[in-house]
Amino acid sequence: MKKKRIIIVDDCKVTTTTVEATLTRFLRDHHIEFKSYTNPKELYHKLISEDLNTQEYYDLLICDINMPEMNGLDLILELMDHNRFKNKPIVVLSTESDEEVKMVGNDLGVNDWIVKPFDPNHLVNTVSELMTLP
Repeated sequence: MKKKRIIIVDDCKVTTTTVEATLTRFLRDHHIEFKSYTNPKELYHKLISEDLNTQEYYDLLICDINMPEMNGLDLILELMDHNRFKNKPIVVLSTESDEEVKMVGNDLGVNDWIVKPFDPNHLVNTVSELMTLP
């Protein structure tokens, strides 16, 4: 059975580690693997790479908004231009709580917006639902 992959992109390594640990603790029986990136531009280039040996993929993306080099909304906008990613679920996990910014995310296809500090149960329930885990 191929494991499902969750990619977490956040410029704060503490956040990526915390999210991965939280999800691993609650979803350890669901054959999920995690990849974390602190640089959204690096992730984007790996996702769209033509080289199948280095090309990255995900079944669900957890993305911060306020990051250097490329913000999360720009990353999501770029990914929506590629058919491989149009129907993949995206969860924003950010300190950004401005309603206008959330509306932009919603228009881009973000499935859920969780404001940091996050409630672990909300995150686990959202991921379980989006990945249709029992």
